[in-house]
Amino acid sequence: MAEPLVKMSTTSRAIAGILLHNRLRMLKSAADDEGDFLLAMQHQRAAECFRRQISPETESIAAVVRHHLGLRHNDNCVSRRVVFRCPMPHKLAEQQHLGTIDEKVSCEAAAYAWMQDFCADIRIPHLYAFGFVDGSQFTHASRRPWRIRLWNPLWRHIYRLLSYPLLSSYSRDPYTPAVGTAYMLLEYIEPETGQMLSATWDQHRHDPRRRTRLFHGMARIMLSLARLPQPHIGPFRFNSKDGTITLTNRPLISTTIVLENSGTPRTMQPRQLYQSPGAFATDMLTLHENYLLHYRHAARDDEAARERMTIRTLLRATMHHFILPDRRNGPNILVDEDWNVTCLIDLEWICALPVEMLAVPYWLASCSIDNTIEDEYGPFDEARQAFLAAMDEESKTIPPAPLPWSRGSLQAPFGVYRWVASAISRPTATYTATPSWLCGNVIPRE
Repeated sequence: MAEPLVKMSTTSRAIAGILLHNRLRMLKSAADDEGDFLLAMQHQRAAECFRRQISPETESIAAVVRHHLGLRHNDNCVSRRVVFRCPMPHKLAEQQHLGTIDEKVSCEAAAYAWMQDFCADIRIPHLYAFGFVDGSQFTHASRRPWRIRLWNPLWRHIYRLLSYPLLSSYSRDPYTPAVGTAYMLLEYIEPETGQMLSATWDQHRHDPRRRTRLFHGMARIMLSLARLPQPHIGPFRFNSKDGTITLTNRPLISTTIVLENSGTPRTMQPRQLYQSPGAFATDMLTLHENYLLHYRHAARDDEAARERMTIRTLLRATMHHFILPDRRNGPNILVDEDWNVTCLIDLEWICALPVEMLAVPYWLASCSIDNTIEDEYGPFDEARQAFLAAMDEESKTIPPAPLPWSRGSLQAPFGVYRWVASAISRPTATYTATPSWLCGNVIPRE
Protein backbone atom coordinates (compact mmCIF):
# COMPACT_ATOMS: atom_id res chain seq x y z
CA MET A 1 0.00 0.00 0.00
CA ALA A 2 1.25 3.48 -0.85
CA GLU A 3 1.85 5.26 2.45
CA PRO A 4 2.65 8.98 2.91
CA LEU A 5 6.32 9.55 3.52
CA VAL A 6 7.87 12.47 5.35
CA LYS A 7 11.30 13.84 4.50
CA MET A 8 13.12 16.46 6.50
CA SER A 9 14.87 19.24 4.62
CA THR A 10 18.00 21.02 5.79
CA THR A 11 15.78 23.76 7.22
CA SER A 12 13.99 21.13 9.36
CA ARG A 13 10.69 21.71 7.61
CA ALA A 14 8.62 18.59 6.98
CA ILE A 15 7.88 17.94 3.34
CA ALA A 16 5.16 15.37 2.81
CA GLY A 17 5.24 13.17 -0.24
CA ILE A 18 3.78 9.91 -1.49
CA LEU A 19 5.79 6.99 -2.84
CA LEU A 20 4.25 6.06 -6.19
CA HIS A 21 5.96 3.53 -8.47
CA ASN A 22 9.16 3.85 -6.41
CA ARG A 23 9.24 7.63 -6.90
CA LEU A 24 8.58 10.22 -4.22
CA ARG A 25 5.82 12.42 -5.59
CA MET A 26 5.16 15.86 -4.13
CA LEU A 27 1.90 17.79 -4.22
CA LYS A 28 3.10 20.20 -6.92
CA SER A 29 4.25 17.46 -9.31
CA ALA A 30 0.96 15.63 -8.81
CA ALA A 31 -1.00 18.80 -9.59
CA ASP A 32 1.01 19.44 -12.76
CA ASP A 33 0.55 15.89 -14.05
CA GLU A 34 -2.11 15.36 -16.74
CA GLY A 35 -2.86 11.93 -15.31
CA ASP A 36 -5.09 11.01 -12.39
CA PHE A 37 -2.77 10.82 -9.39
CA LEU A 38 -5.46 9.42 -7.08
CA LEU A 39 -6.37 6.71 -9.61
CA ALA A 40 -2.69 5.80 -9.95
CA MET A 41 -2.50 5.39 -6.17
CA GLN A 42 -5.58 3.19 -6.21
CA HIS A 43 -4.03 1.05 -8.95
CA GLN A 44 -0.80 0.70 -6.98
CA ARG A 45 -2.71 -0.49 -3.92
CA ALA A 46 -4.78 -2.87 -6.07
CA ALA A 47 -1.63 -4.29 -7.69
CA GLU A 48 -0.05 -4.95 -4.31
CA CYS A 49 -3.28 -6.52 -3.08
CA PHE A 50 -3.40 -8.76 -6.17
CA ARG A 51 0.18 -9.86 -5.60
CA ARG A 52 -0.65 -10.78 -2.00
CA GLN A 53 -3.71 -12.65 -3.23
CA ILE A 54 -1.84 -14.64 -5.87
CA SER A 55 1.25 -15.35 -3.75
CA PRO A 56 -0.31 -18.28 -1.80
CA GLU A 57 -1.24 -19.85 -5.16
CA THR A 58 2.41 -20.65 -6.03
CA GLU A 59 1.98 -24.40 -5.62
CA SER A 60 -1.30 -24.37 -7.55
CA ILE A 61 0.33 -22.44 -10.38
CA ALA A 62 3.23 -24.89 -10.46
CA ALA A 63 0.76 -27.79 -10.63
CA VAL A 64 -1.09 -26.11 -13.51
CA VAL A 65 2.16 -25.56 -15.44
CA ARG A 66 3.27 -29.16 -14.90
CA HIS A 67 -0.11 -30.43 -16.08
CA HIS A 68 -0.16 -28.33 -19.25
CA LEU A 69 3.41 -29.34 -20.14
CA GLY A 70 2.85 -33.02 -19.35
CA LEU A 71 5.39 -33.14 -16.51
CA ARG A 72 5.30 -35.34 -13.45
CA HIS A 73 5.30 -33.89 -9.94
CA ASN A 74 9.00 -34.57 -9.40
CA ASP A 75 10.10 -33.44 -12.87
CA ASN A 76 12.53 -30.55 -13.02
CA CYS A 77 11.10 -27.66 -15.09
CA VAL A 78 14.24 -25.54 -15.03
CA SER A 79 15.33 -26.60 -18.53
CA ARG A 80 12.05 -25.31 -19.98
CA ARG A 81 11.16 -21.81 -18.89
CA VAL A 82 7.66 -20.53 -19.53
CA VAL A 83 5.70 -17.35 -18.90
CA PHE A 84 2.61 -17.55 -16.68
CA ARG A 85 0.65 -14.33 -17.22
CA CYS A 86 -2.27 -13.22 -15.07
CA PRO A 87 -4.50 -10.27 -16.03
CA MET A 88 -4.82 -7.64 -13.31
CA PRO A 89 -8.50 -6.85 -12.61
CA HIS A 90 -7.92 -3.20 -11.69
CA LYS A 91 -6.31 -2.55 -15.09
CA LEU A 92 -9.20 -3.99 -17.09
CA ALA A 93 -12.25 -2.26 -15.59
CA GLU A 94 -13.44 -5.59 -14.21
CA GLN A 95 -15.07 -3.89 -11.24
CA GLN A 96 -17.10 -1.58 -13.51
CA HIS A 97 -17.85 -4.20 -16.17
CA LEU A 98 -17.83 -7.83 -15.06
CA GLY A 99 -16.48 -10.16 -17.71
CA THR A 100 -13.83 -7.82 -19.14
CA ILE A 101 -10.99 -10.12 -17.96
CA ASP A 102 -12.45 -13.11 -19.78
CA GLU A 103 -13.09 -10.92 -22.83
CA LYS A 104 -9.45 -9.86 -22.96
CA VAL A 105 -8.07 -13.37 -22.40
CA SER A 106 -10.44 -14.71 -25.05
CA CYS A 107 -9.30 -12.14 -27.62
CA GLU A 108 -5.62 -12.46 -26.84
CA ALA A 109 -5.67 -16.27 -26.94
CA ALA A 110 -7.56 -16.12 -30.24
CA ALA A 111 -4.90 -13.78 -31.69
CA TYR A 112 -2.15 -16.27 -30.87
CA ALA A 113 -4.15 -19.20 -32.24
CA TRP A 114 -5.08 -17.37 -35.46
CA MET A 115 -1.52 -16.20 -36.14
CA GLN A 116 -0.16 -19.70 -35.51
CA ASP A 117 -2.48 -20.94 -38.27
CA PHE A 118 -2.37 -18.13 -40.83
CA CYS A 119 0.87 -16.21 -40.23
CA ALA A 120 3.40 -18.95 -39.57
CA ASP A 121 6.09 -16.74 -41.14
CA ILE A 122 5.82 -14.34 -38.15
CA ARG A 123 7.70 -15.70 -35.16
CA ILE A 124 5.60 -15.40 -32.00
CA PRO A 125 5.71 -17.18 -28.62
CA HIS A 126 3.84 -20.47 -28.55
CA LEU A 127 0.65 -20.43 -26.47
CA TYR A 128 0.55 -23.66 -24.46
CA ALA A 129 -2.68 -23.10 -22.56
CA PHE A 130 -4.99 -20.54 -20.99
CA GLY A 131 -7.77 -20.32 -18.45
CA PHE A 132 -10.74 -18.10 -17.64
CA VAL A 133 -12.15 -16.62 -14.45
CA ASP A 134 -14.97 -19.18 -14.42
CA GLY A 135 -12.42 -22.01 -14.08
CA SER A 136 -12.58 -23.35 -17.64
CA GLN A 137 -9.10 -24.19 -18.95
CA PHE A 138 -7.84 -25.03 -22.43
CA THR A 139 -4.68 -26.78 -23.62
CA HIS A 140 -3.05 -27.03 -27.04
CA ALA A 141 -3.74 -30.34 -28.78
CA SER A 142 -0.02 -31.17 -28.88
CA ARG A 143 -0.11 -31.42 -25.07
CA ARG A 144 -3.25 -33.57 -24.86
CA PRO A 145 -3.69 -37.38 -24.93
CA TRP A 146 -3.08 -39.21 -28.21
CA ARG A 147 -6.80 -39.46 -29.04
CA ILE A 148 -7.19 -35.67 -29.07
CA ARG A 149 -3.91 -35.22 -30.97
CA LEU A 150 -5.33 -37.57 -33.61
CA TRP A 151 -8.87 -36.21 -33.87
CA ASN A 152 -8.24 -32.49 -33.62
CA PRO A 153 -6.54 -32.13 -37.05
CA LEU A 154 -9.29 -34.21 -38.64
CA TRP A 155 -12.06 -32.10 -37.15
CA ARG A 156 -10.24 -28.91 -38.16
CA HIS A 157 -10.09 -30.18 -41.74
CA ILE A 158 -13.80 -31.04 -41.70
CA TYR A 159 -14.67 -27.57 -40.38
CA ARG A 160 -12.69 -25.99 -43.24
CA LEU A 161 -14.39 -28.17 -45.86
CA LEU A 162 -17.83 -27.23 -44.54
CA SER A 163 -16.90 -23.52 -44.23
CA TYR A 164 -17.56 -23.61 -40.50
CA PRO A 165 -15.81 -21.14 -38.17
CA LEU A 166 -12.12 -21.81 -37.63
CA LEU A 167 -11.69 -24.67 -35.16
CA SER A 168 -8.66 -23.97 -32.97
CA SER A 169 -6.05 -26.41 -31.72
CA TYR A 170 -7.14 -25.76 -28.12
CA SER A 171 -9.62 -27.98 -26.29
CA ARG A 172 -11.16 -27.93 -22.83
CA ASP A 173 -9.02 -29.73 -20.26
CA PRO A 174 -11.21 -30.73 -17.30
CA TYR A 175 -8.33 -32.38 -15.45
CA THR A 176 -6.27 -29.21 -15.04
CA PRO A 177 -5.77 -28.27 -11.36
CA ALA A 178 -7.74 -25.23 -10.24
CA VAL A 179 -6.05 -21.88 -9.83
CA GLY A 180 -7.69 -18.72 -8.55
CA THR A 181 -7.11 -16.50 -11.57
CA ALA A 182 -7.42 -16.25 -15.32
CA TYR A 183 -4.09 -16.90 -17.03
CA MET A 184 -2.11 -17.57 -20.18
CA LEU A 185 0.84 -20.00 -20.35
CA LEU A 186 3.32 -18.90 -22.99
CA GLU A 187 6.69 -19.91 -24.36
CA TYR A 188 9.58 -17.98 -22.85
CA ILE A 189 11.69 -16.43 -25.59
CA GLU A 190 15.31 -17.10 -24.69
CA PRO A 191 17.98 -14.39 -25.05
CA GLU A 192 19.56 -16.37 -27.89
CA THR A 193 16.52 -15.54 -30.04
CA GLY A 194 16.99 -11.81 -29.67
CA GLN A 195 16.70 -8.86 -27.37
CA MET A 196 14.16 -6.09 -27.04
CA LEU A 197 14.59 -3.47 -29.74
CA SER A 198 14.37 -0.77 -27.06
CA ALA A 199 17.56 -2.10 -25.43
CA THR A 200 19.74 -0.92 -28.34
CA TRP A 201 17.49 1.69 -29.93
CA ASP A 202 19.35 4.77 -28.70
CA GLN A 203 22.70 3.21 -29.56
CA HIS A 204 21.97 2.11 -33.13
CA ARG A 205 18.95 4.04 -34.37
CA HIS A 206 21.12 6.20 -36.63
CA ASP A 207 22.91 3.19 -38.15
CA PRO A 208 21.54 3.03 -41.74
CA ARG A 209 22.24 -0.69 -42.22
CA ARG A 210 20.58 -1.76 -39.00
CA ARG A 211 17.64 0.55 -39.64
CA THR A 212 17.17 -0.87 -43.14
CA ARG A 213 17.09 -4.43 -41.80
CA LEU A 214 14.59 -3.39 -39.12
CA PHE A 215 12.34 -1.62 -41.64
CA HIS A 216 12.33 -4.64 -43.95
CA GLY A 217 11.50 -6.99 -41.07
CA MET A 218 8.63 -4.79 -39.90
CA ALA A 219 7.38 -4.37 -43.47
CA ARG A 220 7.23 -8.15 -43.88
CA ILE A 221 5.13 -8.41 -40.71
CA MET A 222 2.71 -5.68 -41.84
CA LEU A 223 2.36 -7.20 -45.32
CA SER A 224 1.82 -10.69 -43.92
CA LEU A 225 -1.07 -9.43 -41.79
CA ALA A 226 -2.51 -7.04 -44.41
CA ARG A 227 -2.76 -9.73 -47.11
CA LEU A 228 -5.63 -11.32 -45.17
CA PRO A 229 -8.42 -8.71 -45.08
CA GLN A 230 -11.15 -9.31 -42.50
CA PRO A 231 -14.92 -8.86 -42.90
CA HIS A 232 -15.40 -6.90 -39.66
CA ILE A 233 -13.60 -4.38 -37.49
CA GLY A 234 -12.49 -5.94 -34.23
CA PRO A 235 -10.34 -8.68 -32.66
CA PHE A 236 -10.70 -12.43 -32.92
CA ARG A 237 -12.50 -14.17 -30.07
CA PHE A 238 -12.05 -17.67 -28.69
CA ASN A 239 -15.44 -19.31 -28.11
CA SER A 240 -15.16 -21.54 -25.05
CA LYS A 241 -18.27 -23.56 -25.91
CA ASP A 242 -16.88 -25.15 -29.06
CA GLY A 243 -13.24 -24.05 -29.32
CA THR A 244 -13.77 -22.01 -32.48
CA ILE A 245 -12.26 -18.63 -33.35
CA THR A 246 -14.44 -15.92 -34.84
CA LEU A 247 -14.23 -12.21 -35.53
CA THR A 248 -17.16 -11.44 -33.24
CA ASN A 249 -15.96 -8.99 -30.61
CA ARG A 250 -16.05 -5.24 -30.25
CA PRO A 251 -12.81 -3.45 -31.21
CA LEU A 252 -10.78 -4.04 -28.05
CA ILE A 253 -7.91 -1.57 -28.02
CA SER A 254 -5.97 -0.31 -25.02
CA THR A 255 -7.53 3.16 -25.16
CA THR A 256 -11.03 1.71 -24.79
CA ILE A 257 -10.04 -0.13 -21.60
CA VAL A 258 -8.15 2.86 -20.19
CA LEU A 259 -11.13 5.16 -20.65
CA GLU A 260 -13.62 2.62 -19.28
CA ASN A 261 -11.34 2.06 -16.30
CA SER A 262 -11.50 5.77 -15.49
CA GLY A 263 -15.29 5.61 -15.17
CA THR A 264 -16.24 6.52 -18.74
CA PRO A 265 -19.55 4.85 -19.69
CA ARG A 266 -19.18 1.99 -22.15
CA THR A 267 -20.24 2.83 -25.70
CA MET A 268 -19.36 -0.48 -27.41
CA GLN A 269 -20.76 -3.74 -26.08
CA PRO A 270 -18.57 -6.89 -26.10
CA ARG A 271 -20.35 -8.57 -29.03
CA GLN A 272 -20.94 -5.38 -31.06
CA LEU A 273 -19.70 -5.65 -34.65
CA TYR A 274 -18.71 -2.90 -37.09
CA GLN A 275 -18.92 -3.25 -40.83
CA SER A 276 -17.80 0.28 -41.73
CA PRO A 277 -15.06 2.64 -40.54
CA GLY A 278 -17.61 5.45 -40.18
CA ALA A 279 -19.68 3.68 -37.53
CA PHE A 280 -16.55 2.64 -35.64
CA ALA A 281 -15.10 6.18 -35.73
CA THR A 282 -18.41 7.67 -34.57
CA ASP A 283 -18.63 5.40 -31.54
CA MET A 284 -14.98 6.02 -30.65
CA LEU A 285 -15.62 9.76 -30.72
CA THR A 286 -18.67 9.22 -28.51
CA LEU A 287 -16.43 7.37 -26.06
CA HIS A 288 -14.02 10.31 -25.99
CA GLU A 289 -16.89 12.75 -25.50
CA ASN A 290 -18.21 10.71 -22.60
CA TYR A 291 -14.69 10.79 -21.17
CA LEU A 292 -14.81 14.59 -21.17
CA LEU A 293 -18.23 14.55 -19.52
CA HIS A 294 -17.60 11.96 -16.82
CA TYR A 295 -13.89 11.97 -15.98
CA ARG A 296 -12.83 14.50 -13.36
CA HIS A 297 -9.32 14.89 -14.83
CA ALA A 298 -10.27 15.06 -18.52
CA ALA A 299 -9.25 18.74 -18.70
CA ARG A 300 -7.14 21.00 -16.53
CA ASP A 301 -9.43 24.05 -16.66
CA ASP A 302 -12.36 25.61 -18.53
CA GLU A 303 -10.18 26.80 -21.40
CA ALA A 304 -8.66 23.36 -21.95
CA ALA A 305 -12.11 21.77 -21.79
CA ARG A 306 -13.52 24.13 -24.42
CA GLU A 307 -10.56 23.52 -26.71
CA ARG A 308 -10.87 19.75 -26.47
CA MET A 309 -14.60 19.91 -27.06
CA THR A 310 -13.96 22.09 -30.12
CA ILE A 311 -11.44 19.64 -31.56
CA ARG A 312 -13.77 16.69 -31.09
CA THR A 313 -16.64 18.63 -32.66
CA LEU A 314 -14.46 19.42 -35.69
CA LEU A 315 -13.40 15.78 -35.95
CA ARG A 316 -17.00 14.58 -35.87
CA ALA A 317 -18.03 17.15 -38.49
CA THR A 318 -15.20 16.28 -40.90
CA MET A 319 -14.66 12.56 -40.27
CA HIS A 320 -16.15 11.59 -43.64
CA HIS A 321 -13.23 13.31 -45.39
CA PHE A 322 -10.79 10.82 -43.93
CA ILE A 323 -12.59 7.57 -44.78
CA LEU A 324 -11.55 6.12 -48.12
CA PRO A 325 -14.41 6.52 -50.64
CA ASP A 326 -14.79 2.78 -51.28
CA ARG A 327 -14.97 2.00 -47.55
CA ARG A 328 -17.48 4.39 -46.16
CA ASN A 329 -19.80 1.48 -45.35
CA GLY A 330 6.48 0.87 -28.67
CA PRO A 331 6.99 -1.88 -29.91
CA ASN A 332 7.29 -5.45 -28.54
CA ILE A 333 9.85 -6.58 -31.10
CA LEU A 334 12.91 -8.78 -30.58
CA VAL A 335 15.92 -8.29 -32.84
CA ASP A 336 19.41 -9.79 -33.16
CA GLU A 337 22.63 -7.79 -33.00
CA ASP A 338 22.19 -6.66 -36.62
CA TRP A 339 18.56 -5.64 -36.02
CA ASN A 340 17.01 -8.47 -38.00
CA VAL A 341 13.54 -8.98 -36.52
CA THR A 342 13.53 -12.35 -34.76
CA CYS A 343 10.27 -12.40 -32.83
CA LEU A 344 7.07 -10.46 -32.21
CA ILE A 345 5.92 -10.82 -28.60
CA ASP A 346 2.87 -9.75 -26.62
CA LEU A 347 -0.15 -9.81 -28.96
CA GLU A 348 -2.21 -8.12 -26.25
CA TRP A 349 -4.19 -5.63 -28.35
CA ILE A 350 -4.12 -7.12 -31.85
CA CYS A 351 -7.24 -5.98 -33.65
CA ALA A 352 -8.58 -5.77 -37.22
CA LEU A 353 -8.99 -2.02 -37.73
CA PRO A 354 -10.01 0.14 -40.71
CA VAL A 355 -7.38 0.39 -43.43
CA GLU A 356 -7.36 4.15 -42.82
CA MET A 357 -5.61 3.44 -39.51
CA LEU A 358 -2.77 1.52 -41.14
CA ALA A 359 0.25 3.78 -40.78
CA VAL A 360 3.99 3.96 -40.42
CA PRO A 361 4.93 3.63 -36.71
CA TYR A 362 5.48 7.09 -35.23
CA TRP A 363 8.18 5.89 -32.82
CA LEU A 364 10.60 5.43 -35.73
CA ALA A 365 11.55 9.09 -35.18
CA SER A 366 12.14 8.50 -31.43
CA CYS A 367 9.40 10.90 -30.44
CA SER A 368 5.90 10.75 -29.06
CA ILE A 369 2.91 10.86 -31.34
CA ASP A 370 2.09 14.33 -30.02
CA ASN A 371 5.29 15.79 -31.51
CA THR A 372 5.03 14.34 -35.00
CA ILE A 373 2.54 16.96 -36.16
CA GLU A 374 4.95 19.87 -35.82
CA ASP A 375 8.29 19.77 -33.96
CA GLU A 376 9.43 16.31 -35.04
CA TYR A 377 7.68 16.04 -38.38
CA GLY A 378 10.94 16.36 -40.36
CA PRO A 379 12.74 13.38 -38.75
CA PHE A 380 9.49 11.40 -38.78
CA ASP A 381 8.90 12.06 -42.48
CA GLU A 382 12.47 11.02 -43.32
CA ALA A 383 12.01 7.73 -41.43
CA ARG A 384 8.57 7.27 -43.01
CA GLN A 385 9.92 7.57 -46.54
CA ALA A 386 12.65 5.01 -45.79
CA PHE A 387 10.05 2.65 -44.31
CA LEU A 388 7.80 3.03 -47.38
CA ALA A 389 10.75 2.16 -49.62
CA ALA A 390 11.22 -1.04 -47.59
CA MET A 391 7.49 -1.78 -47.94
CA ASP A 392 7.75 -1.39 -51.72
CA GLU A 393 10.68 -3.80 -51.92
CA GLU A 394 9.10 -6.41 -49.64
CA SER A 395 5.74 -6.25 -51.45
CA LYS A 396 7.46 -7.54 -54.59
CA THR A 397 8.51 -10.72 -52.79
CA ILE A 398 5.09 -11.84 -51.56
CA PRO A 399 2.64 -13.86 -53.68
CA PRO A 400 0.30 -11.72 -55.80
CA ALA A 401 -2.74 -10.86 -53.72
CA PRO A 402 -5.06 -7.87 -53.47
CA LEU A 403 -3.80 -5.83 -50.52
CA PRO A 404 -6.43 -3.76 -48.66
CA TRP A 405 -4.19 -0.69 -48.57
CA SER A 406 -2.45 1.60 -50.95
CA ARG A 407 0.91 3.29 -50.74
CA GLY A 408 -0.94 6.55 -51.21
CA SER A 409 -2.75 6.24 -47.89
CA LEU A 410 0.52 5.51 -46.10
CA GLN A 411 2.35 8.26 -47.96
CA ALA A 412 -0.28 10.94 -47.39
CA PRO A 413 0.87 13.80 -45.15
CA PHE A 414 0.77 12.87 -41.50
CA GLY A 415 -1.82 15.50 -40.73
CA VAL A 416 -4.36 14.05 -43.15
CA TYR A 417 -4.77 10.42 -42.08
CA ARG A 418 -2.51 9.42 -39.22
CA TRP A 419 -3.33 12.27 -36.85
CA VAL A 420 -7.08 11.78 -37.28
CA ALA A 421 -6.79 8.03 -36.76
CA SER A 422 -4.59 8.62 -33.73
CA ALA A 423 -7.04 11.16 -32.31
CA ILE A 424 -9.66 8.39 -32.36
CA SER A 425 -7.50 5.70 -30.80
CA ARG A 426 -5.26 7.81 -28.51
CA PRO A 427 -6.76 10.71 -26.53
CA THR A 428 -3.37 12.37 -25.93
CA ALA A 429 -2.92 12.85 -29.69
CA THR A 430 -5.38 15.75 -29.51
CA TYR A 431 -3.77 17.52 -26.58
CA THR A 432 -1.05 19.32 -28.53
CA ALA A 433 -3.20 20.28 -31.52
CA THR A 434 -5.25 23.46 -31.57
CA PRO A 435 -8.44 24.09 -33.56
CA SER A 436 -6.52 26.54 -35.80
CA TRP A 437 -3.90 23.87 -36.54
CA LEU A 438 -6.64 21.37 -37.22
CA CYS A 439 -8.44 23.70 -39.63
CA GLY A 440 -5.26 24.71 -41.43
CA ASN A 441 -3.51 21.35 -41.68
CA VAL A 442 -5.96 18.49 -41.26
CA ILE A 443 -9.32 19.53 -42.66
CA PRO A 444 -9.02 19.13 -46.44
CA ARG A 445 -9.95 22.05 -48.61
CA GLU A 446 -12.61 21.40 -51.19
